[in-house]
Order: sequence, then structure tokens, then C-alpha cells
Amino acid sequence: MEDLEFNQEKFQTIRTLFSEIAEMRNQLNEKYKTKVELENELALRKRIEDESRVVKASLEEQLANSNAEKELLKEELEREIQERKRIEQEFHAVKASLEEQLAKRESEMELITNNLKNERQTMKQALDSLQQKFNTLYKL
Repeated sequence: MEDLEFNQEKFQTIRTLFSEIAEMRNQLNEKYKTKVELENELALRKRIEDESRVVKASLEEQLANSNAEKELLKEELEREIQERKRIEQEFHAVKASLEEQLAKRESEMELITNNLKNERQTMKQALDSLQQKFNTLYKL
């Protein structure tokens, strides 16, 4: 009977070992699943990080281009402002010159007008004088 007990004990030990091995296998499978999930998550995170770096680089490039464009536009606007100021100064100089010429012409016209009035007055006086002489001569 001892052999039977011994065999049962062995059988129980073997059975326990198989149970423990099965449990270990289940734990190993769970750990393998967890490892695979972690590796997948890690790969996903790496891919996201890579995509993030690419997007960041693209955005930085766009920002640099945008800043360069802004700088070019600023320089162009500054040139246009300077050109407009130059044109405005030129305009004021031409306007002042034209106003001066106009004042001079008005002065000349006033002088000519006065001369013409004086000549007209002189001609009228001469005509009146001739009329009187004519009337005196022909006693009209």
C-alpha cells in the first residue's frame, strides 16, 4: 500500500507540477501579450513622434518662409513709403513753382491790363481830342 500511496503522492505532485506549469504558461502567454501590446504601443508612439517631428519641421519651415515673406513685404512697403514721400516732396515743389509762376503771370496780366487801360484811356482822350478838333473845324 505504501507503493500505492507513494504513486498517488507522485501523481499528485506531478499533477500539481502540471498545474503550476499550465499556470506559468498562462502567465507567460499573458506577459507575451502584454509585451506585444507594449511593443505595438511603443511602435505607435515612435511613429507618432516621427510624424510629429515631420509636422514640426514643416511648420518651422512654413514659419521661416512666412517670416521671410513678411520681411520682404516690410522692405517693399518701406520702399513704397520712401517713394511716395519723394513723390509728395516733388509734388509740393512743383506745386510751389506753379503757384509762383501763376502769381508772376497774374502780376504780369495785371500790369498788361493796367497798361491796356492806360492806352485805352489815352486813345479815348486822343479820340475825344480829335472829335473836338473835328467839331471845331466843321462846326457841327
